[in-house]
Amino acid sequence: MMPDHAVMPAYGYALLCADTLLVKAVYPGIDNVYGNLAFNLNNNGECLTLYDAAGQIADSLAFDDVQPWPVEADGEGYTLELIDPSLDNSLPHSWTASSAIGGTPGRSNSRATLVPLETAAQPSQVELMENYPNPFNSMTRIRYALPGAGQTTLAIYDVLGRSVATLVEKHQMPGAYEALWKADVASGIYFYRLTCAHEKGREIIVKKMLLLK
Repeated sequence: MMPDHAVMPAYGYALLCADTLLVKAVYPGIDNVYGNLAFNLNNNGECLTLYDAAGQIADSLAFDDVQPWPVEADGEGYTLELIDPSLDNSLPHSWTASSAIGGTPGRSNSRATLVPLETAAQPSQVELMENYPNPFNSMTRIRYALPGAGQTTLAIYDVLGRSVATLVEKHQMPGAYEALWKADVASGIYFYRLTCAHEKGREIIVKKMLLLK
């Protein structure tokens, strides 16, 4: 396991694994290897959350093994690599498959580039990601991405179709966004609806989430 007071320097790396001896044998010379964990990441997709020293969420993402995620990293030996650390890691377009089988653990990604965020993260279509966490008990994050500028509305509805909250209602430029819902309503199933009116037309995407208090 990773020691409680382990320190990773700026622009450094830490490798978490299930078997430290095996990893060091396959990838000799790697520092900051922490492991003998009692679990592995699910090859079919997983939710990852990084907490800071105060127990607050510093970063999180949910990856998958189907398009638009890079399908080469689905059991063929290639790994998922973030193209650039400045990109929104919740977006599939920000990731690619490693250039070689086995990836580059403990060092810079093999396909790392320095691409401006506004260029690399701009999607070709409207995207509404799964909220995280889900189920949740008080607060959840909703991420979405826009291919063009236009009027955007992100609203919450109950199972009877009644409006519960409006998180976003304004004109937005192309890019990736995140909204936070602090739910002050009863437990139950709710729906979040993204409505975008841009130069390519009007699009509506609806997804479901579960509030448990």
